[in-house]
Order: sequence, then structure tokens, then C-alpha cells
Amino acid sequence: LGCKPSHFEVLTALAFAHFAHVKVDVMVVEAGLGGVTDATNVFSASNLAASVITTIDEEHLEALGGSIRSIAQAKAGIMKSGCANIVGQQVLDDVSELLTCHANAVGATLLDAAEDISVFPVRTHVEGADVWQECDIIHWAPAGAPGLPEEETAALEHW
Repeated sequence: LGCKPSHFEVLTALAFAHFAHVKVDVMVVEAGLGGVTDATNVFSASNLAASVITTIDEEHLEALGGSIRSIAQAKAGIMKSGCANIVGQQVLDDVSELLTCHANAVGATLLDAAEDISVFPVRTHVEGADVWQECDIIHWAPAGAPGLPEEETAALEHW
């Protein structure tokens, strides 16, 4: 390779190896810094239910090129064709335009978090135990999105 992996890259690789070993059903993975070159950006579209880009601001400004535009370009690198790509509300029109252009360039379908996604709380009880699980169900219907069923449902647990 010629370069030494960072502490984050080593920990990320170890975590992914552990998750594979214990055969987790679902992983929610947050990028460490950026997107396109992040150690977490190793999954193919066939292994992703969705990628999510939240509101882009000046977080990690210096590390990601010094401008909001360079941050948006780095974060856009997680978008993949064939899975849902959910984008949160962007404060700057320039960022929204850049994300849309990148999605078009890679053949990715964009879903607007405010318009295309509905979240509602669900409370379930595990039979025979005094455990209540609170979760939000995230539901999207990506009208004609390639490689996706007509409707997808995912649950994110909140403890």
C-alpha cells in the first residue's frame, strides 16, 4: 500500500470484521470525516439500504477543502446508484444543486428527507419480558427508483 492506515481506519476495519463475524442483521454506519475517501465508504450499493446526507455546514471545513462546496463534494461521494440516497434540507441552494448534479452523474436516485420520507414512532413489547423497545419507523416509497422495491421500511432503534 505504501501508506500507514490511520487509527480510525484500523478501528473501522476491526469493527466491520467483528460485525461480519457475529453476522449482524443491520448496521447503521456514520462516516467519520467526509464521505468519498472515508474509511466507512466501502460498501457497494447492493449492500446498502440507503445513504443519508444531512444538512451540510462548515463542520470539518479545513479537513475537507476549505469551502462548503468542497465539503458537499466530499459528502456526495457516498451516493450510490441502486440504493436510496436521502438528502436533508440544505441551507445553501448551491449545495442542493451540487448534490443533485452528483446524483445525476452517478445515476443515483435522490430522496428529499422532508418530502419523501415519513417517520412515525412505534412501541413494541417483547413477549415474556419486561422490555419495551422504542423506535422510529422510516418509510419511503421511491417511485421508480432502480433496484428498489416499490416500498421499503427500515427501523432505527432509540434506546
